[in-house]
Amino acid sequence: MIPLLKAFNDQFGNIDWKDGDKIGTVIAGEIPAKVAAEAAYQNAMKNNDKKTTRIEHDATLQRS
Repeated sequence: MIPLLKAFNDQFGNIDWKDGDKIGTVIAGEIPAKVAAEAAYQNAMKNNDKKTTRIEHDATLQRS
């Protein structure tokens, strides 16, 4: 399984995906907030190009 997909499933696989409000909250709120709060991701956003920032973004998701 793709590491990013595995990380997502490990963290959010227990959600009742029939609950549209919860899905929206997780995808549009919780996940971006966790990534944005990571110092390594913030540093990448400030000091690197888009490719490097994307790599750190994906790594942050895996660590979350």
